[in-house]
Amino acid sequence: MQSIKYIFKKYPLHPLFVALFPVIALLAANIDKTPVSHAINPALVSMLGALVVWGVLYIMTRSYRTSALAVSWFLVLFFSYGYFYTLIGETVRHRYVLALWGLLLCGGVFYAYRPKASHRTITMIANIMAVVLVALSLLQIAAYKIRTFITDPPLSDHIAAFDYGIVTRPEVLPDIYYIIIDAYASEWSFKEFFNFDISEFTSYLTRLGFYVVPKSTSNYSKTIYSLSSQLNMEYLDTIVGLRYEEEKLGKLLENNRLIHFMNQQGYHTIHIGSPWTPTLNNRYADENINYQPVPFGTEFSLILYNTTVLETVTEAMDLLDHRKVQWKRIQHEFDELERIASRPESTYVFAHLEIPHHPYVFDTDGSFVPANIENGREEKENYVRQVRYLNTKLTRLVDHIFEESDTSPIIIIQSDHGSGITPDNGVLTLEGARRDFIFQEGMRNFSALFLPGKRHLVLSETLTPVNVVRIVLNEYFGTNLDMLPNKNFFKVTDVPGFIEATDIVQYK
Repeated sequence: MQSIKYIFKKYPLHPLFVALFPVIALLAANIDKTPVSHAINPALVSMLGALVVWGVLYIMTRSYRTSALAVSWFLVLFFSYGYFYTLIGETVRHRYVLALWGLLLCGGVFYAYRPKASHRTITMIANIMAVVLVALSLLQIAAYKIRTFITDPPLSDHIAAFDYGIVTRPEVLPDIYYIIIDAYASEWSFKEFFNFDISEFTSYLTRLGFYVVPKSTSNYSKTIYSLSSQLNMEYLDTIVGLRYEEEKLGKLLENNRLIHFMNQQGYHTIHIGSPWTPTLNNRYADENINYQPVPFGTEFSLILYNTTVLETVTEAMDLLDHRKVQWKRIQHEFDELERIASRPESTYVFAHLEIPHHPYVFDTDGSFVPANIENGREEKENYVRQVRYLNTKLTRLVDHIFEESDTSPIIIIQSDHGSGITPDNGVLTLEGARRDFIFQEGMRNFSALFLPGKRHLVLSETLTPVNVVRIVLNEYFGTNLDMLPNKNFFKVTDVPGFIEATDIVQYK
């Protein structure tokens, strides 16, 4: 015990633990939705940065304890800025908070560099506090992992257990594009809520031979549930051992039945990911495409970055803006989709496009919308402007795909749910007409299918996403999958289970 006390008093280890703590604490707070692997690079970068600053200060002062205290104090301020700014309600201008942070930094550095200060006692205290904080977060992570390992039965082998019947592979495999346009509302919602007409876009698709489902509704109200369900062609409550935590659902979404089926048929499978963790990449795809500029490699990295003072400084200097990154990402994804259409091999493409979902970075003509312009408009106006741009891009993309394809492709353009924008930006109430409208707006979605050679196929006007892939496999691969009944489940944050909203959401 004496040796540990001696080490803690003599050697300033706390800068490394202080650098590690914000990463581990954020991971612990989001362990139910974030893979541990997503925290490794941020942790290494944070600790390496601390070492570099520490080394520079040591060269200047020749005191490793003094320089260590200055580094740790700097790290505390660096990683706490975003939390503090949120705590005060984001009503104070950044310049004043930055000035306060500058004064606190100067005060801490002045304290560390007091003449004749040995800092042995405070070094020991700082070491103990930093180690304890990291240890508590690690225990929280370990407890979650152990609990879920013991109490959760493993996910059933939903891939092998699924019975497709007899599969007849076509002689020529048509390219398949499954394009998710996140939070694209229904035509009903555009008319009733946004006072906007998308009939020009839907009529264009119809003229090309698309079936635009007139009364489409999403089976689930949130992306993680919706995509997990439709790519596995099943309602989630039928999959044994599934817990409705984002990490578990993320694994189910990645390891989905559809991509395995396409791999088995000989397709070159391509996953175009979003910055959102569950669809960032797919290890089961032959190829992953994602626009991941540093430091926004993952959603976790972006959240961590937003807690730091760096986010405010770089945005003020127009050096690095996550909204500009999103603007470039969407354009990059459309460019990649156009390039894929020119490939000679048969491809299955799943693309999760986070548009028209906020942030609202596109104006009608595709130009970048700065944050101050977005904040000066109503959300509904921002949303409609982004939809106008998206409709133009989708029109050009579909034209390009048809032009470049030797064999008519299968194209599915579908939203995971409605816009989710509530009237007057209010909170959800679980009763009355307001609740009904929120359910309807949030779960009446957009769905358009181009099924070549199937113009005479009669499709339901209330077709829901859980049955879309079943239809494609039945019609082109000879499977014999039954159509599931239409059901709609609304998820309220932090409320266990789902609210079955079928009677409310379905069109009368």
